This record gives sequence, C-alpha cells and structure tokens, in this order.
Amino acid sequence: MSDGVFTADAVVKVARQEIGTTEDPPGTNKTRYGVDYGANGEFWCGVFVWWVYNEAGYDLRENGFSSPKATNALDMDGFNAEGWTHVADPDDAMPGDMVIFKFGLLPLPGNTAGDADHCGILSKRPSNGRVTTIDGNTMSADDNDENNGGGVFEVTRKFSKVKNIFRPPFAAPGTARPQEIDMFLANVAGEDERVYLVGIEGKRFIADGAVLKELRDAGIPYRENVSIKLLNLFPTLNPPVT
Repeated sequence: MSDGVFTADAVVKVARQEIGTTEDPPGTNKTRYGVDYGANGEFWCGVFVWWVYNEAGYDLRENGFSSPKATNALDMDGFNAEGWTHVADPDDAMPGDMVIFKFGLLPLPGNTAGDADHCGILSKRPSNGRVTTIDGNTMSADDNDENNGGGVFEVTRKFSKVKNIFRPPFAAPGTARPQEIDMFLANVAGEDERVYLVGIEGKRFIADGAVLKELRDAGIPYRENVSIKLLNLFPTLNPPVT
C-alpha cells in the first residue's frame, strides 16, 4: 500500500509488479483483485484498475466512481469525478493515466459498438501514434482486442482504439506525506453537508473548498457518508480550517 501520497509513479510501480498474474483457475475470471473488490468471477479489467489505484492510495469507489468494475461506468464517471482531468489528446497522456478502450465488441445484450470495451493504466509516454498500458483480463500480444484474456500484461495499441484518457488528481512528485499521525477527511451528508479533517486529537471543520481540494490532492483519505455517531467520538476542534 501507499504511504499516504498518491502519485503517478506509485500507480505504475504497483501495476508493473502485477504483470504476468493470471486467473486461478484459468478461464474463470477469478483473481485476488476480484476478491478484494468483492466481485470475483466477473470481467475484471476495471477491477484491476480499481485495485492498482487503491494499492497506490486512492479508492475510486470513495472518489466519485460509482462502479469501477464496469468500463462504461468508469468512462462516464471519469468526466465528473472531482479532480480528474479528461486528456483530450493522447499525445498529452502521462504514465499513471487511466485509458478507456473501444474495440467495437458486442459481448453483452444492449451493448453498442461505441461502448467502452476495456481499460488499463498507461505505463509510458505515448509515441508514434500508440499507447502502452498495463491491463488486467487481457492477453500479452500487442494490438489485441481482448477484454477477457485472463491475465495482467503490458500491451501496446494504436490511438484509434482509445476511447478516452483520464488523469487522476495525483500529488506532485516528491510530495511528502502530509500527516505525522493518521488522519482522514469525513464527509457528513445531509441538509447541512459538512467535511471534517479527523485525527487522533479530534475533528476540525473544513470551511474552505480550496483547502479541502488541497488536502485531497495531498493524499489524505476521503470517506463519504460518515455517521454523526462515529464523528461524535472525536472532540470538535476550533477554529475551523479556512
């Protein structure tokens, strides 16, 4: 797991360590990534992307992605998740970015040729009209259109197979861990929606949206819909963070 700072280097390092991992047993879509996600035995390219980012310190499910296991949901949520950037030109993509592919496959009833068929994590800068990604549930051959290939491999494909590229809210390279003690950001939903910075000494209300963004970009974990009962275990500290 990450030390609390979410960086592109950490993402690529985690992904690269998984190259060569295959389903067990073969042909079952069963992996340890599926176990950790809670969807073992299903198509798992999106599950793998979720797992890699999570290991690097960023849980997609806690940051605006409704169902990372579904490529179409990843594609749609990438446009709206807080802090994420749509990379319009593939030449501008950077290692660590999430790549959504369209192969024109129709594997399920109701799908169209324009749907998102596969996803992966960019492992190096694009060049010569091609992108190289580390994907789960694919095959090792370059230019493959395989979204159910059974393993984790690094694959190079043409730009024409890319549907969208999204960049997560990475911390700047070299950013130090922002907390000396464990802390997290807690979102309390409701009519009076609030976000608190919670640590061992207590909780402090975050009154400034720009400060909240800086804290999230720094890698402090963000937890949605935290109960008041839980937060009441922490004394309220003043003044608020502004």
